[in-house]
Amino acid sequence: MITLSRLKKYLRTHGYATLKEIVICFQTEPKQVQCMLQHFINKGQVQARNISTGCTAQCSQTCPITTSLLYEWKDQPAQPHSLPLNKYPV
Repeated sequence: MITLSRLKKYLRTHGYATLKEIVICFQTEPKQVQCMLQHFINKGQVQARNISTGCTAQCSQTCPITTSLLYEWKDQPAQPHSLPLNKYPV
């Protein structure tokens, strides 16, 4: 069963993954994964990138180029807390 915390751990461990890879790993529906990924995208923790893949064989056939999304975990540094200076003068 996939949860937000398990998906987060997976992406942080792997760095990036396609929707298909995540669906296979967690044996779940693509729509469910997409909703969870959108949660992390909205929080700025995941970035979706377009990738193009094609055939790498060196034959003379023309293979179609396919485009899919690669979901990448973005490690963000902790935001420093803004403390007021001289609030209590000495």
